[in-house]
Amino acid sequence: MRYCNLQKTESRHYGPYAALVMSVIAVSFASLFVRLTTAPPAITAMYRMVITAVILAPLVRKTLWSSLRALPFRQKLGLFLSGFFLALHFLFWMTSVFYTSIASATLLLAFQPIFALIFERIFFHYRIKPTLWVYVVMAIFGTAIIGLHDLRLGNTALLGDLLSLVSAGASALYMVTGSGLRKHLSANEYNVSVFFLAAIALFVYSLCKGYSFLGLSRQDISMTLLLVLVPTLFGHAVFNALLKHLKASTISMSIIGEPIVATLLAYVFLHQSLSLGWFFGAAVLLLSIILFLRDRIAR
Repeated sequence: MRYCNLQKTESRHYGPYAALVMSVIAVSFASLFVRLTTAPPAITAMYRMVITAVILAPLVRKTLWSSLRALPFRQKLGLFLSGFFLALHFLFWMTSVFYTSIASATLLLAFQPIFALIFERIFFHYRIKPTLWVYVVMAIFGTAIIGLHDLRLGNTALLGDLLSLVSAGASALYMVTGSGLRKHLSANEYNVSVFFLAAIALFVYSLCKGYSFLGLSRQDISMTLLLVLVPTLFGHAVFNALLKHLKASTISMSIIGEPIVATLLAYVFLHQSLSLGWFFGAAVLLLSIILFLRDRIAR
């Protein structure tokens, strides 16, 4: 009996981290699907959010409105901000994929944990262990090596790198804001709410830019549906659910494993070349993730 109870405890203990690994692999497909679209990134992101929210909405049809009405004003404001930051993240990052390589667009998301740690310290007064900063520095070093050969491509690539960096900051704000909201909303309630709000923000932006909302090509429709199924439902939606069990900095830190898988996918499907330096950087990055997650599990 004691052995069975121990097994159940360990399963609950490591379960969120197993789900986190699956989600990282899922979101790694996003850059490939985005690169294969021809529609404006804001349009693709908007439909991605709308379709995902519509799919999840039936799961919360009986509880969503009552849960939203019960939120204090400060939490309602946080929900709007969370949706806005998510929209910014998708807008800047999906645009960056077209300006720079997939390696660079994904590697700069490694700055998420730095932003998240700082925001957690500012907003929630979390204490930060010095060893966590060591792992973050290791991760940044590894991802910097991965993208060195792409950073020499010129001004266009540098613009893409900047867009990706801004998206990393927006993503960290989205994660940190959501970690507080998940104490008041279920995972699906939060997902539906924040995805709809992000879609509204992207709709307004697209309207201001004069983009067409109709006439998407068959390939754009296919890639958008894949974006919904793989990186959104099995990626970001799971990240939101895990915010109730893991800190935002833990999720952000693990997400920096995305450049490894994403760059491999770009090599296989888009024939983007890899250098020996990339493999060295990938090894450093992977080591930093393992050390960080081990430290969090031990606590």
